[in-house]
Amino acid sequence: MLLKMAFRNVLRNKRRSILTAVGIIIAVMLIIYAQGFITGMIDNMIENTARIKTGHVRIVTPEYLRREKLSPLEEAVYITPELEEMVEATPEVEAFTYRIPFGVLLSRDERSKPAFGTAIDVEREKGFLDLSAENYLVEGSYLEANDNAILIGIGLAEELGFKVGDSLVIITSTAYGSPSGMNLTVKGIVELGQANLDDNAFYIPLAAAQQLLDLKGRAAEALVLLDTRDNSEKVATAWQDEHGDAMGLKFVPWQQDNILGMLTMITRVYWVIYAIILLIASATIINTMLMAVFERMKEIGILKAMGMRGNRILWLLTAEASMIGLFGAVIGAVLGVVLALLAPEINFSSLSGQDMGSSIYFNPIIPVSLTPGVVLTCSLFGWFIATFTALYPARQGTKVRPAEALRRV
Repeated sequence: MLLKMAFRNVLRNKRRSILTAVGIIIAVMLIIYAQGFITGMIDNMIENTARIKTGHVRIVTPEYLRREKLSPLEEAVYITPELEEMVEATPEVEAFTYRIPFGVLLSRDERSKPAFGTAIDVEREKGFLDLSAENYLVEGSYLEANDNAILIGIGLAEELGFKVGDSLVIITSTAYGSPSGMNLTVKGIVELGQANLDDNAFYIPLAAAQQLLDLKGRAAEALVLLDTRDNSEKVATAWQDEHGDAMGLKFVPWQQDNILGMLTMITRVYWVIYAIILLIASATIINTMLMAVFERMKEIGILKAMGMRGNRILWLLTAEASMIGLFGAVIGAVLGVVLALLAPEINFSSLSGQDMGSSIYFNPIIPVSLTPGVVLTCSLFGWFIATFTALYPARQGTKVRPAEALRRV
């Protein structure tokens, strides 16, 4: 009965109801699109950083992990059949590779510059960051496993004047502190669109780095990509429980990376922002309901005189606002999905090559990532806020005294 009355009251003044719903429609539409963008941006950053830096699961020795900032290569992982069998036997694994990050001094003639290198397992690396792909390899050719050759970032090549076919000398120290150097041929120039990599990084085959750093049969870390990153903690925990002590290794899911872990917290902060936006939009609900209460003094007075209790009047007025909020949330959700279909990605190509920091990496084309769950959650969130904000003006309506209400009209 109350719902029937509420529905009739909403339709009785269509213009006022529609104008009230417009605020919710716009807010829900923008929030759905914004949430899709934020989700897409965070997914983009996590996946790109996983491929470039962390993997979904990282395999290192405990001591290397503890002293990582000092680059303790003497604590490198031994590449063993048991380790590879464990990884390959896990159905969630899509790719894995070995890497050795290390710092060097690059020299050519009288020019030199500190740079950081990454030794890569040439074939396995294609499952992570395929530097042989045309969008990365801008000149020259890709590495072979036994090459004494180097792929160099485009900015670094330009700064030191390197071209494909040139020779360069890298000077560093072995894992045990002895000086070491190697003469390498520039086989290719790569551009990843990440300033700190393009201007400072290079890549050499794992075998060459093992010789240079005195790490025969070892790598600083093994990185694993899974079918979905949501499985990382489950897989890492299972490996740690079954093989961690026996192999003397730590299996680190990407969530334990400080920067990436923080990114997952950002979405919670945005929900607070969304709530504030909806509260502002719902000010129209508060204003309209207060107007409705004052305009309908006689009606509320008659209802009370006929015996309707205050709590039922409260529910009647709240139901009216809830219906308007539901209408606004549904229309806003539809428009939000349409907006996402019309503008499915946001292009930040102008930021390509800009220094975004050395800890996270992103592709400048950010896709808007919407799921039915996100759309439903945002819609319900908008409807709830609209209903919640109507409680105050509805409560004011319950305080009307019948005699006073009838005298005022």
